[in-house]
Amino acid sequence: MRMEKLTRRQFLKASGLLGLGAVLGLQSCDALWNPGPSEPLLSFAQLGSSCASVAEGAELQGGRGRITFSGAVSTPTPCYDLTAELITMRCGPGERCVNTYEIAITSKAQEGYCIECLGSVSYRGELRRLNPGVYNIGITHDGRLITAAQVQVD
Repeated sequence: MRMEKLTRRQFLKASGLLGLGAVLGLQSCDALWNPGPSEPLLSFAQLGSSCASVAEGAELQGGRGRITFSGAVSTPTPCYDLTAELITMRCGPGERCVNTYEIAITSKAQEGYCIECLGSVSYRGELRRLNPGVYNIGITHDGRLITAAQVQVD
């Protein structure tokens, strides 16, 4: 499977009129489009957490009808829960960017006491029900763009 790393600028350009702009607070994208029933299906699992033993980052891999991803989020302590949301980017009023998605991962502190150390929370997931083609995928952690790539799906 072919995967090409993109810079933030290349990802924003590939997504149309700076598609991630709405997420990052820029004025170039006025709204986000909510996925419908024929859109890709996101599955996501938090794997575990520890004192910062893994550097923050994320990886993408294309496959047959799917894109898998994994990574780790840096947190103030290891006692955080992660959630993921699939956002289909819009290029302008009423226009959907083709095959351009953001996987937005957010962290939330757990209730109660926790060990005092910088945390690292690992995750993995996949986008399923994808047609063959090239997809522009960005992964954000708490609103920060961590990785963006063009991913080939067979």
